[in-house]
Formats: sequence, structure tokens, C-alpha cells
Amino acid sequence: PFAVATPKGEDQFFPMNDGKVPLPPGGFPHQSATPILHDEYQERDIIRILVNHGCLIYDKDSNVTVCQHIVANIRDDIDKIDNPLYKQMLEMAMSAIDRGDQVTAELYANTQDTNMSKVVVELMADPYTYAGWQHKGVYLQTQKPPEENQVLDTDQAILRFRLVKIKKLIDLVEKKIKEFTVNQNSSEEFLLNIRVLQKLKDERNTIAKKLNAVIF
Repeated sequence: PFAVATPKGEDQFFPMNDGKVPLPPGGFPHQSATPILHDEYQERDIIRILVNHGCLIYDKDSNVTVCQHIVANIRDDIDKIDNPLYKQMLEMAMSAIDRGDQVTAELYANTQDTNMSKVVVELMADPYTYAGWQHKGVYLQTQKPPEENQVLDTDQAILRFRLVKIKKLIDLVEKKIKEFTVNQNSSEEFLLNIRVLQKLKDERNTIAKKLNAVIF
């Protein structure tokens, strides 16, 4: 099983509402004891950052923007995007960066794709977007809203994206290993899969450590 340990009380992953973020009518829905990292939530969170903060500076020294940094880190994993719409939006971001352009909300809002335009409107206009993501396994190690700390927000989103994708690969390799019979467990292919599994777990643990997440 794979999960992120649930801290108790108020801390950096589960900040209590301090009145700065307005509560939606009726308050927040019930929060499960253990937030689940889900592929689509993490993919959407990448899009959220591109739409809202893509043109902001990520690294002042190199003058790299948030969208440039995201594209550089996600480019090789584009085929791992499960949601077709989010994949298309990331591909558009890649093309824009390759042309020397920046990624803005207008890049997506001006398309004829109504679903894409709807996503942009949701991510830009919803006053509860940031608060809502806290209940979907997307947490920041800061009390500040994302627009005030785009560097950490971006780093967290990329790491969590990688974490869920690695978890999926681990599940696939473990399933493949279980398919080997007793007579095959010393074969070259079996041993190769064991080595691959260990490498994936090492990478998973490294990312989890950066996120202060606990794997169990």
C-alpha cells in the first residue's frame, strides 16, 4: 500500500483555516483521514500553475519562468499523462516554449476547445481553488497561497506528479514479478525486474523525503 501519513493537528501539510481563505458555503466537505495522491489531481495541479503563474519568474539568476521550468521537467514524461485534455494542454505549453513564447491563460482560453476553456475558467475564477486543492492531496509546505510562493508551489507540484507516476510504475513491476513462477525466479528477466523495482523504490523514497511524505 502507498499513502502519505496524516499529521495530527495543524501543521505545514494541513494548515487550519485562519480566515484569510474564504470558506465555501457550508464549509469544506469531510476530509478523509489519509489524503490520496491521485494522478488526475496532480496533472491538473500542473495545469493550474501554468494557467495562473506560468509567466512568473522561477529563477531570477537565470531568468527562467515557471512555465519554462515545468516544461523542462515534464517534457520527458508527457506520455505518462493520463488525462487527454491535460496532456494536450501540456503539449501546447511545450510548443509555446519551443517557439520562445510564454504560457499564459490566453494560450488556452483563445482556443475553440470548450472543455479547455472551461478548465481555464475554473482554475482562474474559482475563489476556493487553493482551499479546495488542500482536500485532494495537493498540499504546500507554507501557509502562503500559491501566487505568493510560485517556486515552492511549482516544486511541490512537479514532485507530487513524479511521485504518483513512479508509484504506478512500481505497481506494474511488482505485478510482473508476481507472475514469475518458482522455476523462473532466478532467470535474467526476473532479476532485471527486481533491480528495476529497487531503483524505482529508491527514487520514490527520495522524492517522498523531499516532500516530507511517509511511504508505508
